Amino acid sequence: YTPDWLAGHLIERSGYSGDPNIRFLDPACGSGTFLVEAIHRVIQNIRSRKKIDWKSVGRLILNNIVGFDLNPLAVLAARTNFLIAFAPFLLFVRPISIPVYLCDSVLAPTQVSKEGELNFGDVVFSTTKGDFLFPFSIQEKEKLDHFTSLIETGLKGKQSPGDFSGLLKKRLSLSERDERLLLRIYSRIKQLEEEGENGIWARYIKNAFAPVYLGRFDYVIG
Repeated sequence: YTPDWLAGHLIERSGYSGDPNIRFLDPACGSGTFLVEAIHRVIQNIRSRKKIDWKSVGRLILNNIVGFDLNPLAVLAARTNFLIAFAPFLLFVRPISIPVYLCDSVLAPTQVSKEGELNFGDVVFSTTKGDFLFPFSIQEKEKLDHFTSLIETGLKGKQSPGDFSGLLKKRLSLSERDERLLLRIYSRIKQLEEEGENGIWARYIKNAFAPVYLGRFDYVIG
C-alpha cells in the first residue's frame, strides 16, 4: 500500500487544496491512504476559517471524498481509516454512510441502448447468479439506497413478491414498467435467499452500482 508521505506528495502535486466542495476519487483505494490525506487537507483548509459549520463540511466530505476497491479486506481497512480521519465530524453528522465501496471501478454495471424491453439508460448488472436489469429511474443514490433497504426489509419480513409490490408502490414513485423490473429483482433475490444463497445481496448491489450513480469527480488520484 502507498505510504502516507507519497500519498501526500502526489496530492500536493495534483493541486488538490482540500476544498470540501471539490470531488475526489481514489478508484483503487487499498487501505484508504489517499482518502485520509484528502480528509486531513479539508480539515486544514477549514481551520483557517473564522466560523466552521462542522455539519455542512462533514456532509460534503461524505459526498465528495470517495474510494472504490475490489478487495473486501482493503475496503474494510479503508472504511476504518476513513472513519478515524472523519472523527472530528462525528458529533455533528449522524447517521453516516462511509463512502468506500466494494466494487469494480472499470467493469461497472453496463448501460444499455433501447432494445425490446430495455430502454436507453437502463443498466444490466451481471453476476454469477444471472443478470439484474435496473431501470434508469432508480439510479440516483437516494433511490437505490431506498430500494436496497426495502429489499432487506422484505427479506427479513419474509414478504411475498405480491406484498413487496405493495411496499414499492407506497415508498417509491415509479412507472408500472419500472415497478415490474424492480419486483423481478426482489423475486430473484428472494429465490436465492430460499435456496441458501443469502447474505448481502442488497448491499452488494448498492456497492456495485457506485461507479454508475456517484457522478463525476474533479480529481482522480491513486
